[in-house]
Amino acid sequence: MSDGQRGQARVTIDRQLQRWTLAKSVLETAIRRRSAIREGARVRFRPVADLQQVDVGLTGSHDRTMAGHRQWHVSGWAAILIAPLIIPLALIARAFGFLKDKPADLTASDVALYLDDFLHGRGKPFDWDDFTNITLADPALDNIREQAAFVPLPLDASGRERLISLLDEVRTLDEVR
Repeated sequence: MSDGQRGQARVTIDRQLQRWTLAKSVLETAIRRRSAIREGARVRFRPVADLQQVDVGLTGSHDRTMAGHRQWHVSGWAAILIAPLIIPLALIARAFGFLKDKPADLTASDVALYLDDFLHGRGKPFDWDDFTNITLADPALDNIREQAAFVPLPLDASGRERLISLLDEVRTLDEVR
């Protein structure tokens, strides 16, 4: 293993450790609050949005270019309360053809950023999910997206090699165009 690979592995391990530390602190806080409530203490809760905005320095340099391609996500209690209303309406609208999937108009460089960020552990929590689940307008890029979606997670050596080859293919497409 070369020094560059060791350094990259160290950075990846450090980032994962930061994520685990953050998750551990959030869980410990939730456990303390729950036990305090059981004991009858008054507890001030942080809104879910505050917890989702915690940043441990893991975002990539792609924030400016990828911001226009992100989807809006609802989670937590808001999703539980809204789901009984939205799901039946969406099913009815879909059945009558009101909701149609609009393919995303990503360029080859955008797709390369998604793949590169995923390979190097950068990006926001839903970036990979957004990328693998949204149809792309360009058939060649959509084919690459579909192949990337079938790479088993968590990544092993063969999955990493497959994503690297897909990244090379996207970069080749970008140079040709």
